Amino acid sequence: MNELFPAGDVPPLGRLIEALSGDRADVASLSQVLTGVLSDALPAGTVDVEYERSVSDRMRGRAGTPVSVRVSLGEKVLSMGQSRSGRPEPVIAHVVRGVVISRATVTVSQWVRVFADEVSALAAEDAAARAALNRLLLS
Repeated sequence: MNELFPAGDVPPLGRLIEALSGDRADVASLSQVLTGVLSDALPAGTVDVEYERSVSDRMRGRAGTPVSVRVSLGEKVLSMGQSRSGRPEPVIAHVVRGVVISRATVTVSQWVRVFADEVSALAAEDAAARAALNRLLLS
């Protein structure tokens, strides 16, 4: 079997960043990547997407438009929303036992890099996550 990340190896940071950075400034596409493509790699409950639903969305049974994404990975909570002007608002928080110790607004590139680091660490510890990342990045 062709594997990008053999057992014990962590995914190269550049590959993860490349996989996530297609349309980095769009919360909707980021939420699709996190909830759709990476859902196998991330533990259940890791990703939370907040949707804004119009009356039309409710009447038609649609989920609505994603307005923020929150990813909880260990002691890091990464969130990305959009300002009223449509610009991304990436935030990284350090959480200890449910209490936010620090919170920093960062650039999209920094957010993606920290996300990639955390997912790489998860893949190094979890064979299922490593296999899911292999499927994602080899396809």
